[in-house]
Amino acid sequence: MRRLALVLLVLSAALMARAEDAPVGVFSPAECIACHEGSTPDLVAIWRDGPHGATADCTTCHGSDHKGSLQAARKSETCIACHGGAASSVARSYLTSKHGVIATLESARWDWSLPVAEANYRVPSCAYCHMHEGGHGHVAADENSLYACLDCHAPRYVDTMLETARRTLAIGTLKVDEAEAAVRAFAESDIPLAQETAQLETMLATMRDTTLRDLRLGLGHQSPDYQWWYGQAALDGDLIRIKARITRALREDKD
Repeated sequence: MRRLALVLLVLSAALMARAEDAPVGVFSPAECIACHEGSTPDLVAIWRDGPHGATADCTTCHGSDHKGSLQAARKSETCIACHGGAASSVARSYLTSKHGVIATLESARWDWSLPVAEANYRVPSCAYCHMHEGGHGHVAADENSLYACLDCHAPRYVDTMLETARRTLAIGTLKVDEAEAAVRAFAESDIPLAQETAQLETMLATMRDTTLRDLRLGLGHQSPDYQWWYGQAALDGDLIRIKARITRALREDKD
């Protein structure tokens, strides 16, 4: 991992040096690739093999003008534009975090020409954590991205926050498990309510696929408000509504 990071940092520095002498003008993705396959082939290969290879071309992140192309790819608004916009769960969970709030207030004054992986920014942008090694390889929101946390925080603090996140996610998962057990028991009962069961399954899918995901996003982005109101509190509400619907159906069946 560290060897890869060193290689990518060297490549990033080389790319920055070339940017000063790069041809002026607007370029298409095909022209970018044709040039960089000769000058920085490793970066092109990492992009092609990564998750962005099939979803984002050079101009999506860097723009079509070589001037300012490095800066554009380091700013969170570039990532947010492709990942659902500012109203998406991914963006909101970051923007409501301490990191996101500080970035919103201060990032217009930052020097975005500085390399991402050298802790040049007071708080991280999207690229700082998810493309921390300075190349085109995306880092998922898991323990591999902790290298970015350790740039600014002590190992003990990072370990404590990670363990807290694990416990919090475990509690959220238990709520989903409880809801699944309740819906399963209802579906296996003698009550002939296929439509009711289908509605419960829809509610359960929302709880599992949306609300639990929001909890993960709030934890990953270290946004206490988001992980509570859109995560734990929302899971509580989902579970209560599912149980209430089951209780109502059982009562109506008896009547």
